[in-house]
Amino acid sequence: MVDSSYRWLFVAGLVIAFAAVLLPVAYSRRFPIKLPIAGIGIGIVLTFVGIGHALLFNESLLDALLLRAPFGFPGSAPYGLGYGRWIASGYAFAAASALVLAIGTISKGRSGSGDINT
Repeated sequence: MVDSSYRWLFVAGLVIAFAAVLLPVAYSRRFPIKLPIAGIGIGIVLTFVGIGHALLFNESLLDALLLRAPFGFPGSAPYGLGYGRWIASGYAFAAASALVLAIGTISKGRSGSGDINT
């Protein structure tokens, strides 16, 4: 088991980067609900791909989900890109999409349109 704090900082940086891309796109389309729901789904799929790779390498599932596994994270994997990249990207994409969904819901609620299903 390794210290995973820098790995969570990596996830936080990815959330900021993904949100910086997703927010303007969602804003230009008047915050459709389909965009962030699809983003959350993509994040879940990426996380499951990472979990599948972790199980192939006989890593502890809990350590992989908490980004504590010693093998498989960028920089520690012998082939450059470990399965931790999939899990971290999945977490970040789902979190950024949830942020866009929350901002869109608040924005639609304050604008008085009341219809967030467009």
